[in-house]
Amino acid sequence: MLKSWLLLFALALSSGIVQADEAIDNLAPDDTVNQFKELDVPLPAFPEDGNLIPFLIDDRGTGYTYKMDSKALSVGDDGVTRYTVVVESPTGAKNVFYEGVRCETEEYKTYAYGTSSGGFQKAYQPTWRRMFKAGPRNYHSDLTRNFLCDRDGFNYRVDIVQDRLRYFDGYSSDVAF
Repeated sequence: MLKSWLLLFALALSSGIVQADEAIDNLAPDDTVNQFKELDVPLPAFPEDGNLIPFLIDDRGTGYTYKMDSKALSVGDDGVTRYTVVVESPTGAKNVFYEGVRCETEEYKTYAYGTSSGGFQKAYQPTWRRMFKAGPRNYHSDLTRNFLCDRDGFNYRVDIVQDRLRYFDGYSSDVAF
């Protein structure tokens, strides 16, 4: 008798699972929640020194400096904030990256790298990555938290980002714009 009940329960459960799978498969694209579709955006012009805005991050005394190209900063209809950042080491070596940030998911993607000839080289198979909270690439987390995104995971407008970059006074208080 117990075996009969277990068999009936298993059949009922599997029938419900199949129906749920079919219902999910038949959803129209408008019915899915938070379906992300990334825009295909061309690379910006290589940054010029006059367009770079220096900004502070909590780099724990590494001596690196950070600057963002004000002309390459954009917020796309796909919810991605894209920017060019120049990271300079204490010895003067410069690294240039064209990147994007998804505020909602706290992920970043590097689209291209700067070359010594003054242009960009597209990254090979760029992918979205979780942000580091510490280490040499932690600037993504600080940049997102302090300049690009609000506390609820929404993108700031370009003009607000530029103001935050120019007027952020460090880590003792939050800047309200």
